[in-house]
Amino acid sequence: MTEKLGNLNVSIESGSVVSRIQTDGNKGKGQKMQVLVPKALNGEINEELLDEIEVDSDLYASGRVKITFENDVVMKLTTPYDVGFVGEEHSGLVVSSHCAIIRVKDSDAVDGRFLAYFLSSPHAKDYLKSITSGAATAMLKIKDIAGIPVPLLPIEEQRQLGEIFTAFSRKKKILAQMITAESQAEDSLIMDAVDGRM
Repeated sequence: MTEKLGNLNVSIESGSVVSRIQTDGNKGKGQKMQVLVPKALNGEINEELLDEIEVDSDLYASGRVKITFENDVVMKLTTPYDVGFVGEEHSGLVVSSHCAIIRVKDSDAVDGRFLAYFLSSPHAKDYLKSITSGAATAMLKIKDIAGIPVPLLPIEEQRQLGEIFTAFSRKKKILAQMITAESQAEDSLIMDAVDGRM
């Protein structure tokens, strides 16, 4: 059994237009903040790819700057519709207008981690591609995201799956780091051989 995402206990909104929330150059009127841009989304949030801007303090205080909170899910609005889960360490990032924030209102009904990994699944991506095919641009609207059919699983099962997916993601990250380190070692050996240091 499934339910449309918009009918679950979540809110969905687009991010901030970054050029509209930046300071106009007045010193002391802004605060430096990290920006979550689409390229930083890949199931998790890649900290190395975050941008930094100076945000207008008045706009921030008024609540017009869209930021992340723990347990949010952020989705890129263009293909390939990448998704990232917001853990405690990524709370407070500015979300750019090229992304949507899916905020879980009741963590006893919806698990954010499970939701992030489900939205990253081929099933969800195929659904999104099917509703945007034929469009001049494959840019999602909030109503498109709200219409995604999500499996209705008991909260404990969602949490278990979220933990399993998180473990898989961490393992993939470690394996990628190992491959990078091995490639660097291989390159170093080749350079040593070429330079006669062997």
